[in-house]
Amino acid sequence: MVMQTSFDHKDENRPRVRPKAPEPGPKKSSAALNLMRHFMRTCALSASAAAALGAADGSMQLRHLQVVHRHGDRTPLTPLADKEYWAGVIPSQGELDRLAVGTTVVRTDAANAPHPAAGDGVFGTLSLRGVEMMRVGGLRLREQYPDFIPPSPSPESVRVHCTDFPRTLQSVQALLQGLFPAGHATTVEIDATRTEQMIPDAVPRVSREQEELESAVLRSEAVLRHASEVEPLRQRYSEVLLQEGTLDPSAFKMAGVGAGDEAGTVLSWNKLAEVLKCLQAYGRLPAGLSDDDVKQASGAGAHRWTALMRERRLAQLAMGRMASSIVASARAAALDDGSAERLVLWSGHDSTLFGLLAVFELDAPAAWPPYGSQLHVELLEEKVGTEARPRGFYLRFSLNGESLRCALVDAAAPTPLLALDAAAHAAIEWEQTCAAAV
Repeated sequence: MVMQTSFDHKDENRPRVRPKAPEPGPKKSSAALNLMRHFMRTCALSASAAAALGAADGSMQLRHLQVVHRHGDRTPLTPLADKEYWAGVIPSQGELDRLAVGTTVVRTDAANAPHPAAGDGVFGTLSLRGVEMMRVGGLRLREQYPDFIPPSPSPESVRVHCTDFPRTLQSVQALLQGLFPAGHATTVEIDATRTEQMIPDAVPRVSREQEELESAVLRSEAVLRHASEVEPLRQRYSEVLLQEGTLDPSAFKMAGVGAGDEAGTVLSWNKLAEVLKCLQAYGRLPAGLSDDDVKQASGAGAHRWTALMRERRLAQLAMGRMASSIVASARAAALDDGSAERLVLWSGHDSTLFGLLAVFELDAPAAWPPYGSQLHVELLEEKVGTEARPRGFYLRFSLNGESLRCALVDAAAPTPLLALDAAAHAAIEWEQTCAAAV
C-alpha cells in the first residue's frame, strides 16, 4: 500500500503537502470470496512486513505492543428494505454466546443513550464473515509476535479496551479466540468505559468547541465547493436506491452516522458510502449502480473526514485523550515497574484509526482502512545508541504491516520512529487542549 505524506495541520507554520483523499480498494467481482481473500492477503502482508520491521535493527528490543483495530465485516448501518436477508448473514445468539466465553464486559454505571451508529441487532451488526475475519486477524497477530505475546492472557499480560458497540465487542472477542486458540483459564475483562475517547464523533460531542470547529470546517469554501461538485452524484445514487426499493423508509430519518451526517430526503455521503460498500461486498448492488459508483461514494465520504482531521486542534479535541492513553501505556511499560501489560488491544472503528493517524501526525493512508485493519504501536528500547539515535525508548507505528512515518516533531522531515519523550510532551498538549475545551 502506498502511503501519502502525513496529515497537514493548517495552524502550523510548516511546509504544506496536501494529502490525497483516501480511495477505496480495488474492484471486487464477487462477494464473499473476494472479501475474505482481500483480508487474507492483508494479513499475509502484515506478517511479512512486521517481521521485516522487527529484523531491521537488532539493537532495538520490543518492550510493549498496542494494537488498535477496526471491527470486522458488518451489515449496513443504514436500514434497508430486505431486513430478512441481512438477518441471515449475522451470527446466531448461540454463536454470540460462544464468542463471549472467557470474557466479561465492564461498563460505566451511567445509562448513556446508544450511539446512532451502534446498530439495532440486524443493521450495523458484525457478520459471520466479520467473526471469521477477526479470528484470522488474531491468529496472524500471534504469528507476527510469536515470542512476545504470552500463550494465554492474564490481567498482568493483556489489557483490552473497546467501544461499547456490539460489533466491536464481538470483534475483539473473535480476535481473542484467534490470538489464544488454546483458550485461557482466566476471564479477560473488556473495558467498554472509554467509548467517547475512542471515536472522533461521539454523540453528543464531548465539547462545544469541537462542534463549532467541525461546523466551521464543513462550511468552509473548499468543503462546500467539493460538496457542490459531487452533489449530482449524491442525488443520483439516492434516487436509484429509492426507485429500486433498496432502502427502508427510516433510512432518511437516521442521523449521526458520522461527522456532518444529517437526516433528509437525500442520503448523506456517510450513508451512501457505507450502504454501497455493503451492497457491493454481498453482490447486491442495484442494476443502476456500478463498482465505480461505489468508489466515487467512498471517496466523497472520505473527503469530509480528511478535511476535518486535517485541522490540528480539531484532531486533538476528537482523539487527544485516546492518543494520550496510548502514550501513557507506553510510558508505564518503559518504567518497567510491573504495572504495565505487554499487550493492549483497542477495538474500535475506521474513524478511530483515521483520527489517531491525524493526532499522531502519521502518514495518511492511500486507502480507507478496511474491516479488520490493525494499527500497531510498538514501544522499542534502543540498548546500544548512536549519535543519530541515542539510547532510550521509541514508538514505531504501522498500519496493516506498512510502516508509518511520524511528523509530530518535524513536519518537514517525518521519521519512522518517535522518541517516547517527544510523544509524552505532545500528550501533555493534547490533554491540556481537551481539558480547556468547553
